[in-house]
Amino acid sequence: MGLKPTFLELGIFIFLLKGFFDAEGCISKKLDDISIGQAWDRKDTSPLEDIKLVLEKLNIRCYLYNKIDKRPNRKPLKVLRISNRDGIYKFIKEIGSKHPEKLQRFQQFLDLFAPELVAKV
Repeated sequence: MGLKPTFLELGIFIFLLKGFFDAEGCISKKLDDISIGQAWDRKDTSPLEDIKLVLEKLNIRCYLYNKIDKRPNRKPLKVLRISNRDGIYKFIKEIGSKHPEKLQRFQQFLDLFAPELVAKV
């Protein structure tokens, strides 16, 4: 996908990201961040870096960091995190989930914060 994805590419990206998030992501119990982790120790760029670029094009602020798992035989983990309410709200509305537990947490987030976030628009 280039720097300016077409509508079709964006639709496919959202579909794929939803599945990737359902498999590898989480929304914290405190409802204060969404993260997606991936073991990555290769020299080339992680797919999370491409995901970050497209999320930023959707005006979803996020960042990447490396996490070291000290347990034996573990690869470094690359983590993409969204830790601001506006970004979490946009992720829920633009990307979403099909996973029952994640949908439940998304609904809890919306019940708590959606009125204040919608009022900002």
